[in-house]
Amino acid sequence: MESHSTSVLIADDNNISLELLRGILASLGYSNIKRAKDGEAVLKFYGDEKPEVIFLDINMPGKNGLDTLKDLREINPNAFVVMVTGESSAENIQQSLARGAQGFVVKPYSAGRIKDVLEKYQKSKQPSAASA
Repeated sequence: MESHSTSVLIADDNNISLELLRGILASLGYSNIKRAKDGEAVLKFYGDEKPEVIFLDINMPGKNGLDTLKDLREINPNAFVVMVTGESSAENIQQSLARGAQGFVVKPYSAGRIKDVLEKYQKSKQPSAASA
């Protein structure tokens, strides 16, 4: 298994969802994984540690994921944010992408879908072949 040094933040108020995603990430070789329960905690953690990938639940108490995404974009327009939700309504997807999310994952999580968005992140960090 390939090991990744990428720092990941999971934001979800549901412990089962948190643990499931953490387990998938660990099985994919990610070990630098932090957790947050709500949008305010995400923003504080981001300001302190600047995680490279953020999995952000849309429905959280207090500041929800969409509002948190908007605030993250103001802090860092290039932050790699993947929205997650159990409600895959067209409105949720549209708002997430309009606010700058790089991915959208519907619960329950599948290892394949998580791997896909992480591969998208890894590719985004590689210098493009066109500039070589």
